[in-house]
Amino acid sequence: MCWPTANADADGRLRLTYKLRLSPVLRNSKWGPFLDYWRELLARHPDLPQLVEKNCCNISFEMYGACNAHLIAYEEPLAAALLFGVCPADATAIGPFEMETGGVPVAPLIGELRAGDDPVVRFQELRANIDEAIRTVNAEQVFRQQVRDAYSKIKSQGLSLAADKAAVMWLLSTEFPRDRMGHVFAAIANLSD
Repeated sequence: MCWPTANADADGRLRLTYKLRLSPVLRNSKWGPFLDYWRELLARHPDLPQLVEKNCCNISFEMYGACNAHLIAYEEPLAAALLFGVCPADATAIGPFEMETGGVPVAPLIGELRAGDDPVVRFQELRANIDEAIRTVNAEQVFRQQVRDAYSKIKSQGLSLAADKAAVMWLLSTEFPRDRMGHVFAAIANLSD
């Protein structure tokens, strides 16, 4: 995994750095010529470094291919896949994996970069999906908080999900849409009473 990260130096100039998963800097090592691989990918995709500045986030890629000895046999010699970005302003992680939001699924957003692809354009195409995923996650978090607040009121009446599941769910069904009751239950199922 390679992380291009933009940081300002003491003079305020933006500097782009790269790191590996197990190393603070991108370098060749006994595990492989990762610096050489990344230079090859940058030669094929010279606009890649602009992704960080244009999108105001740090970007993570996966370098893969037959050149890199691995348990998986890849047909392509060397390639990079866009994994996710992290917006430093609010530490929002955006990407293909389920975000740390209590189980709210987010659609995969992997964008493979192949020879001839413009990585800046590809990331901007994905940005609409990323923004929609963030809106979905935020709306679900608001909904879950509303459910927890409603459940707290029910608990103050002496009822609990563990002891009175049917009664609790019936009361909650008067406040939330019927088609969302599975989400309502999921929001309170793991709360300790």
